Amino acid sequence: MAGSPAVGRRPAPPHDDTPWSRPHREAYRRHLLPAVMAEPPIRLARLAPLVVAAARDAADPVALAILDEAADQLAETVRALNPGPGERVVATGGLLGPDGPLTDRLETRLRALGLTLDRVPDGCRGAVALARLAHGGRT
Repeated sequence: MAGSPAVGRRPAPPHDDTPWSRPHREAYRRHLLPAVMAEPPIRLARLAPLVVAAARDAADPVALAILDEAADQLAETVRALNPGPGERVVATGGLLGPDGPLTDRLETRLRALGLTLDRVPDGCRGAVALARLAHGGRT
């Protein structure tokens, strides 16, 4: 059948804009998902730049949904800490820094919780201050 992957072979993605048939997509998922999910979570982080690029460059709906879900999860984590209204949350890093792909999404969600997001380009000073506080209370 044309467009169907051969039995027993890994499906190759199309190299043009040809839409995938449903059997092709399902076969690809059967190979891709177990390979990805077998990795430790920290190793999955290496895929973040691919998701960000797909969301930014192609407005890929799946990549955009992944970023939205990540922002939802981060906001839920902050909410679980039971912050008070008006409390500030500091964000830094590649995904949450001033120009990070999650920052605007997270800021919207935190605003709904009555929180303020501070975008910090470099978290080193804050990390040093926290380390000092943890080891003797001096800042």
